[in-house]
Amino acid sequence: MRARCKNPTDAGYPKYGGRGVEFRFTGVKAGTLWIMENLGLPKEFRDLDLDRIEPTGHYEPGNVRWATPKEQARNR
Repeated sequence: MRARCKNPTDAGYPKYGGRGVEFRFTGVKAGTLWIMENLGLPKEFRDLDLDRIEPTGHYEPGNVRWATPKEQARNR
């Protein structure tokens, strides 16, 4: 999340940071801890990714969730 929002050399940057999407956790560790404490860690990761609830919003507390690829596609 952080790399595609902050690193212009990241392949995902044009679709995230280049469009103004920000990584608003104080750091990767803080983001990871927030996710673990508030969303938990699913037993099966293979079908889930972190997704922004409001697709025009930022990666920040309250705007991330675990979602399947189908859920993510519907959330565009």
